[in-house]
Amino acid sequence: MMALVKDEVIEEILKYRKYKVWRKLDDNALLALENKDGDIEYICVGEELGVEMFRSGEMDSYYALRDIGESEDAPFCFGDDPLGSLTVEEKARFHMTSFLHVDFGSKDEIDPAWATAIDRYKKRNGIRMYGRGNYFMVIKSIPRRIPRDIIDEEDQERVAAVFRLLNWLSLHPEKITKLYEEYLPYDVRPHAVLYKPLPDGSYERDIIDAPERKMFSFEPVPFEYEVLAHRIRPFISKKEGVMECNLFMTDAPVMEEGFKADEKKDDLEEVQSHLIWPWVFMAGMPKGDQIFYMKAFEEAGMEVLRELAQQMIQSEYAPREIRVCNTWTYDLLKDFCKKSGIKLTFTREDLWVEDACEDFLEHSASGSMGDDYDDGDDDDYDDDDEDDFKRLISMMRGLEDDEFMSVPLFIQNGLREAYDMLPEDLQKRCVKLWKWKV
Repeated sequence: MMALVKDEVIEEILKYRKYKVWRKLDDNALLALENKDGDIEYICVGEELGVEMFRSGEMDSYYALRDIGESEDAPFCFGDDPLGSLTVEEKARFHMTSFLHVDFGSKDEIDPAWATAIDRYKKRNGIRMYGRGNYFMVIKSIPRRIPRDIIDEEDQERVAAVFRLLNWLSLHPEKITKLYEEYLPYDVRPHAVLYKPLPDGSYERDIIDAPERKMFSFEPVPFEYEVLAHRIRPFISKKEGVMECNLFMTDAPVMEEGFKADEKKDDLEEVQSHLIWPWVFMAGMPKGDQIFYMKAFEEAGMEVLRELAQQMIQSEYAPREIRVCNTWTYDLLKDFCKKSGIKLTFTREDLWVEDACEDFLEHSASGSMGDDYDDGDDDDYDDDDEDDFKRLISMMRGLEDDEFMSVPLFIQNGLREAYDMLPEDLQKRCVKLWKWKV
């Protein structure tokens, strides 16, 4: 359950709504607040009320949101729901973010617990505020989980401290003027304005270096199956020697393995806390436009590597080089490739596997396949659609039975809607393994 909303949090955020300091701040500026424990809280103030907060260890999230925003100069707006237009890599980065976001809206757009707490506070203190944006809630983005409007007491203290600073700035406009006289836009001068609380309620100001821009990364996964690595080496190809791999996420969350909802309780909050975006690992051959291996995993670790190694041994094929396009896939494969004698290359050039992942998500999402393929209108079915569909079919045919059974439900639904377009062998396999009724 959500912690009881503290009056201090409501008070400071209502002041912020009243003072409208966001109109005076450039949303390109990066503010910072030194907390009691010495940690730095980085603050982004949006054009439309919203405020985002990042601990010093969460700045990879900040850079991710900036990169997937509408432009390089505008931080990502949490309320815009832009996921449909994001690339596979941007979606993965978004789902790995960790930060706090204060979201404003009308009463019917806000969680009832927050709305009730705000109404009670207003009534006790004789406050009357009208119009959209007079209600709010604090959303916590948790890596690979559904963002939730649930915060503990520590999070509430963080929020209150940030809004005390913003309200102090609104009451001291000369401080904001001085800020812009000395502070260049972030993308010109990579610094942040740091504020340190003083005993009298004011703040000492300093200019500090902003954290280094970085991508999300994993701790490299040690490949412990030395025997498998040794067995791979004889199969390394000198001719068809390039494979591309990518670790990405599905478009829909699945229930965390091992969790079973209590049917006697209607606890949506509990169920949502156990939904997780699974990883999908894809390996393919760009020259032949073929998927070599693909499977969904709850965690991206040793199991991914073990199954990839077994697939290489079973196929009697291993590439001389594997190319990847992001840091997390590189970290996953680094030790595996080193011990197997396979060259691992990180590149920011466009890779075939990125398009293959995009195609897979586009045509496996529930509804999308039916929209594209079931109307029988040749005018709407162009060569690109046909190529993408053939690639998806090739992908599914390449899965072993256990891999086929582990395909997420939303992908099964998409294929079900395109049933009449599937080859007969794939139709029979879907009916047999997924127990479809036709």
